[in-house]
Amino acid sequence: MIFKARNRSFDLKKTIIFGILNVTPDSFYDGGRWCEPDIAIKRAFKMIEEGADIIDLGGESTKPFVDPTPLDVEIERILPVLKELVKNDISVSVDTYKPEVAKIALEEGAIIINDIFGLRSEGMLETISSFNPKPGIIIMHMKKNPKEMQINPEYDNIFNEISEFLHAQAKKAISAGFTKENILLDVGLGFGKSFKDNLKLCSNYERFLKDNFLHLIGPSRKSFTGLVSKGVPTEDRLPATISVSSICVYKGIHALRVHDVKEIRLACDMAEEMRKLNI
Repeated sequence: MIFKARNRSFDLKKTIIFGILNVTPDSFYDGGRWCEPDIAIKRAFKMIEEGADIIDLGGESTKPFVDPTPLDVEIERILPVLKELVKNDISVSVDTYKPEVAKIALEEGAIIINDIFGLRSEGMLETISSFNPKPGIIIMHMKKNPKEMQINPEYDNIFNEISEFLHAQAKKAISAGFTKENILLDVGLGFGKSFKDNLKLCSNYERFLKDNFLHLIGPSRKSFTGLVSKGVPTEDRLPATISVSSICVYKGIHALRVHDVKEIRLACDMAEEMRKLNI
């Protein structure tokens, strides 16, 4: 199995690691750390050295209850970093739900668009499908929008609702010229999900993996990873993140989006070896 993004292919014999690089002042964990382009670029090189396959570059915080970032501000944040990483032959995914940002990112050499709105933004699918070879796309499930997603999220059947949405959006992408090898589906941990919802999704992820699509998951330091032990702060959530990531890799997840590349890469390698022996 492979994941294809423009002119690059990623062998899925090993879990793909997306290293998170938020060039924002207000992201929930690393907000403000990587705002300066030079510092952000050094951070990206470090994550590649630690085992990241792709850098996931974001210029807008999408934590719960946050207001949208103006279009020009988002572009101004990501562009200098994106250009330098592409110049150094680093594979870059851009985390955006705005078609205008996606267009500029792909023109500047990004190979993947990570869309938390799951292609719901007007013009997004038309924009990204106009590029050839086709970029990779991450289609994520989220209830409503970041401002409202965590206000009493409820599901009749969370597995069915998420699967139906993701498959419907993937079908639209395939109709627009993408293949299954271009698409990663993401259930959207923490995006319109309760604490129990997130645990239920992770512990039963094999239910999604039966659909013959590629899947990515992003548990990294999210609030649910700190609630089992009664409100562990963000900076202390790495052990729980490793636990969730390892379980998902053992179940067969294809890609992870994480802040702590070195530690997660080591954990993934172990989980992958154990999975191979589970005959």
